[in-house]
Amino acid sequence: MSCFTLSEDRRLLFVCTNHVEASLIVWEISTNLQLYKLNLPQLSIITCVKVAYDNNHCAIVGVTPEYVGSLMLLEIHSSTIIVQKLFLHSLPYKIRDIAFIPGYTRRLVSCGIQHMNFWKFNGQSFEFTVGELTIPKAFSSVGAGVYSHSKENQGKFGLNLVCQDSDMINTVLKNQKN
Repeated sequence: MSCFTLSEDRRLLFVCTNHVEASLIVWEISTNLQLYKLNLPQLSIITCVKVAYDNNHCAIVGVTPEYVGSLMLLEIHSSTIIVQKLFLHSLPYKIRDIAFIPGYTRRLVSCGIQHMNFWKFNGQSFEFTVGELTIPKAFSSVGAGVYSHSKENQGKFGLNLVCQDSDMINTVLKNQKN
């Protein structure tokens, strides 16, 4: 097993395996019954899996046998690969996590090494918009040119951001005031 996720209603378990042909297995937790098994010969390594709110659409991040990064959108019930995006000129492990945009089955966000992208399936392929990584407004100096979230905001953004580039912080703070 390489990774797993649960459906929003916690009824289904989605498990991925690494093999010459990776696979996705869907289990119903309450009955311990295997509902689906999809072999994915396009992938040999699966690093991340997420399921949409409808329990029928699944996004998978993986690596091909040729060691090329891949983002795949699947329809579970019909065992169909809707779209696969290959990252030919990129690091194979660039995407660290993905999530479906709430209420959508064909829109998602990916985050990882120096990126945050918003993906949309346009009927033929994935299109993406680059998400801008910005510094939150609530910054304070902790001394020696180091800036951090103010005490009341620590942990609210999912991380404790600390930056030592005071010129960059001052520029961002000045631009936010304007």
